[in-house]
Amino acid sequence: MSWAAKRRAAYLLGVFLFFVVVLGIPFAIWIYQAPSCFDGKQNQDETALDKGGPCQLLDEKKLTPHSILWSRSFQVRALGQASDGTYNSVAYIENPNEGAGVRGVEYRFGLYDERNVLVAERFGTTFIMPSGITPVFLGAISTGNRTVVRTYFEFTEPLVWEHVNKTVDVLKVSNKNITNTSGTPRLSALVKNESVATFTKPSFVAVVFDTAGNAFAASETLLARIEAGKEQEIVFTWPAAFSYAVGRLDVLPLLPPDALLYFYMPRYAGGGTRLSTYIAHIDWYVFAAALAITLLGLVTMRSFAEGPPAGGAFFEKQIIWIVLAISIFFATSIPEYQFLRRTQVIVALYMGIVFLLGLIFFLGSIVKGAQSRFALGFFAIQPSDPAKLILIAFLSKYFARRHIEIAHIRHILVSGAYALFLCGLIFFQPDLGSAVITASIWLGLVLVAGISWKHLATLFITAALLAGGLWQYGLHDYQKQRILTFLHPLTDIQGAGYNAYQSTVAVGSGEIFGKGIGYGTQSKLQFLPEYETDFIFAAYAEEWGFVGVLILFGLFGVVMVRILGLALHGSDNFDSLFAAGVAVYFLSQFVIHVGMNVGLLPITGTTIPFMSYGGSHLLTEFAALGILMGMRRRIRPIPAARDETEIIAVV
Repeated sequence: MSWAAKRRAAYLLGVFLFFVVVLGIPFAIWIYQAPSCFDGKQNQDETALDKGGPCQLLDEKKLTPHSILWSRSFQVRALGQASDGTYNSVAYIENPNEGAGVRGVEYRFGLYDERNVLVAERFGTTFIMPSGITPVFLGAISTGNRTVVRTYFEFTEPLVWEHVNKTVDVLKVSNKNITNTSGTPRLSALVKNESVATFTKPSFVAVVFDTAGNAFAASETLLARIEAGKEQEIVFTWPAAFSYAVGRLDVLPLLPPDALLYFYMPRYAGGGTRLSTYIAHIDWYVFAAALAITLLGLVTMRSFAEGPPAGGAFFEKQIIWIVLAISIFFATSIPEYQFLRRTQVIVALYMGIVFLLGLIFFLGSIVKGAQSRFALGFFAIQPSDPAKLILIAFLSKYFARRHIEIAHIRHILVSGAYALFLCGLIFFQPDLGSAVITASIWLGLVLVAGISWKHLATLFITAALLAGGLWQYGLHDYQKQRILTFLHPLTDIQGAGYNAYQSTVAVGSGEIFGKGIGYGTQSKLQFLPEYETDFIFAAYAEEWGFVGVLILFGLFGVVMVRILGLALHGSDNFDSLFAAGVAVYFLSQFVIHVGMNVGLLPITGTTIPFMSYGGSHLLTEFAALGILMGMRRRIRPIPAARDETEIIAVV
């Protein structure tokens, strides 16, 4: 085996291992459940099932006992009508333990008449919040016109106490006001979210007491969502006048103890200093990793400054682009991007980028045979870069609505037509690298959306036929020569294979620790073409060596793992698909760039994310991360305990 073949095999093994790490870690996080004090297993040096050892503090005997303060049922009747035997039942559970709660426990309401005969029985599942009162509400319980005089509430299974976040003071209720008590009573209040997280569908229980302190009416209402730091009004209504004078009003938020446990998000600690909402939703790990990759590229460009005449200009201009990219990141992380779910917005963005990609054939500047950018003074913009991000949003919207219908081939074909149109406009600039990445985005989202194996096989056959037609009629001679050179890299090292040969020489000459920053001869002496963009990985590997490459792979792996975490735990289909699309975008660009630098893939003229010189791709990449940070506010919390009983609020 020749030295070139051995080196290619080594790098192929490295890329394979990188894929295993990048994709395997989030999958392991997804399926792995660490031993805990509430998993129903004696698996971490416990003296008994979920008791003793590391679970010692969760022993109910060592906690202050909880208590069921009271439980009552209230008639529900329409104005001017007699009761039809419908009741709302409420129980007050007091938990004095600040750091302990119950995430899920089954309960029973028993409703009895004057003869102590059971007239209705309902079961459900609830939770117990830490350090306060947890109301349990069940509405619209029918008793068959029997009068209820006693309500009994009990838990039907042992309580499993856990360490949980304090939630009592997270939603603060103020300005309680009740009106029209002699007609159709209306209770209003203001709720402020004091946490750093946005909550969806929090519930509130209102209980009305008379002047003697006896409860005589209750109701429940839901909010669709309440954003961090925001204040909203909640309203409770009753269909008939009250029979008693109003004394006290209770409006209690019903927030699960794990509502603040978000994937990779900081936990809110009651009583402590809260981070601002703006800072809390940013994933600083992914930002730091992306910025580190960008700075590694900047340092590599700095070493060019003493070599080729343009080296210093690359370094200085890239500093400007980095500052702009960081600004774009923080600016785009502010909105939550609900507007991207609107068809009109998505269609407008798609048509806008199609217009720009079409306009470039008339007004675009030609650089090295490609008409792919608009020259705007001392800088240029490539529309193909934001086109990738717009395509991700467009396909996420499409498949978010059709994630079930994707079983039908027509939706795959329609989405493919939208992607192929953009891909064609980019390909004929010509920009083969960006066209391949655009196609990869569509294929990746189709796979994530849930394509069947039959349809996938059909796609591959169609792709093979298109590839044959493209080779025959679409590719330019120099593009064909690049592919042939990839298959036989040493046949024409002075001609078509020159770029690939010099790139592999630069990568190999770095050895273990590299030649040192500023000592890379392949780039400084201009043996390596396009060293600041298409071949910056080779320039970096020459100066930093194998160790530096491992650092770069590790940083990019952090970016990918965090993005895939967002994809796994997105608040809805759109957010998950968008994050998955961004992951495919970055990963395909990274793999293609590294692959062509080490001789594993044909030369396609592709930049590496965050590292290569240029403003268009850098602004787009940091904008993509910023959009993900905005979506991160709505990241899906750990599911609360399910309630098998449908609760119908009286409104």
